[in-house]
Amino acid sequence: MARAMRLAVAYLGLAAFVTACAAAPPAPGVASGGSAASPAVAPAMKRVVVAVLGNLTAVSGLLTPGGTGQNTPGSTQVESLMSPGLTARSPQGSYVPRLAEQTPSVDNELWQVLPDGRMVTTWHIRPNVRWHDGAEFTADDVLFTAQVGMDREVPVAHDTRYRYVERVEAPDPLTVTVTWKQPFIVADTMFGSDSTIPLPRHILGPLYEQSKTSFINAPYFNREFVGTGPFILKEWADGSHLTLEANDAYVLGQPHVDQIVVAFIPASETLMTNLVAGAVDVTVGRSISLDQALQLRKQWPDGHVDVAPDQPVYANPQFLIPDPPIILNVDLRRALYHAINRQEMADTLTGGLGTPADSGLPPDDPQYAPLQAQIVRYPYDPQRASQKLAELGYSRGGDGLLRDAAGQPLQLPLVSTDTDAYTKSVLAVSDYWQRVGVTTQLDVVPRARESDLQYRATFPGFEVVSTGSGIDALDYYRTTERRTAANGYNGRNRSGYASPELELLLDRYYSTVPIGDRLNVLGTIVHTLTDQVVGIYLFTQGTPTAINNRLVSVTGEFSRAQETWNAEQWDVKS
Repeated sequence: MARAMRLAVAYLGLAAFVTACAAAPPAPGVASGGSAASPAVAPAMKRVVVAVLGNLTAVSGLLTPGGTGQNTPGSTQVESLMSPGLTARSPQGSYVPRLAEQTPSVDNELWQVLPDGRMVTTWHIRPNVRWHDGAEFTADDVLFTAQVGMDREVPVAHDTRYRYVERVEAPDPLTVTVTWKQPFIVADTMFGSDSTIPLPRHILGPLYEQSKTSFINAPYFNREFVGTGPFILKEWADGSHLTLEANDAYVLGQPHVDQIVVAFIPASETLMTNLVAGAVDVTVGRSISLDQALQLRKQWPDGHVDVAPDQPVYANPQFLIPDPPIILNVDLRRALYHAINRQEMADTLTGGLGTPADSGLPPDDPQYAPLQAQIVRYPYDPQRASQKLAELGYSRGGDGLLRDAAGQPLQLPLVSTDTDAYTKSVLAVSDYWQRVGVTTQLDVVPRARESDLQYRATFPGFEVVSTGSGIDALDYYRTTERRTAANGYNGRNRSGYASPELELLLDRYYSTVPIGDRLNVLGTIVHTLTDQVVGIYLFTQGTPTAINNRLVSVTGEFSRAQETWNAEQWDVKS
């Protein structure tokens, strides 16, 4: 409690510092001769305080632990403030040009399908794009980014798009072409907000040549970050905040806001206090809970909360080292699915802002409706769950616990991180399973070990998590994405599930351009994943974004775009 009080005081102190910095313009100056000079009214500095929940240690998607998300929620949004990539995903889901003049498409002839089935996509870089240190941004930087991304000796999160790349070339300093081995339906997203943001060769190239394994520890990735975006890093205060200033030379125009302070706030309760006090203007990434969002809507007249549909929370089985081994039995997983009242979980744990989940496709995904018939569903039916468990050889004793023929109880470990939504979900799942006689063993991952890749990859039983959803997450189910010692546990396939048949389907999906044929393949994939219960989907959660009413052009309503995608357009009401 004392530590929490000290943290609250510390961060309220930071908020006070931020507020003090936003004080009125300096007093009128005095002429050198001592006579009063004419008052000069300087325009008020437009400052926005952005909060992330936690302590940022890096701002590069390359350093994503396990390839599943940054250490600190909001770090990818902070990266986009300083480096936007060639394109960015808009709220409508399309990719709009940023550093590139156009997004490749068949219509503008920058996306060409060759007679032999290969493809070529072309990006023309806007003239006069410069890194924050003044160096020119050219196609050579993009080539270097591709070189690092395709080099498996580099211990970073490797973009799966490179699997389909034959070569990357630069016909001239402002043109990049990617030749693809085969048709690939998301080829236009390379080097954009959902891919690897371009890296500066003039800074990182020499370090990469010296050591492929240690160059990722360079201060470039945090306190000496250099980007091409609307805001420039001016200060990195470890454990406290970072300060960004407007880039007047930003290729898309000078930002309307003069300064952004990114406050590191490790406790959501402290973040709530700062929001209501007016010391924080907007949150990015996962920050406040849905319960807190509902509370803010009632108690914060100076702001509002947008809630974007988000990926589902699900119970993730361990397929590589299952403990107990019965987890590999699909009938057990089906029984456990039927034992969970997901509607009740959605109503209770999201305050009505979420919905029960039955697949990895969020209900607002345009492809959800035509694929509903392919989803294998597991309605809440504890009697059916008990029947399936009995068919597996388990019977309930006088104490109500399930035991096998040898008298051993059916005990299943349940793991989650120390996050409000996950811990509540673990408790709920545990309760439902205990009602049908399953013994559960709960384990909450300590905050200090959340980035311990080996520890996180070797969880026993089931892990309650939400990582990746929709079409973007399909490629996670690859053997190469399993988190194993061979890849430093740096993969996105959290459960370790993979099969040759599924991988063939994934290859077909990503190489099928006609939308009708593509949907047929996707339907088979969705059917396979739900039929085999690769994950027990619980409910879709929303991601709340708290926004002060004084901000303009800031929104958190859309799951398809980062809150910061249009940061140069952010403004403050006068």
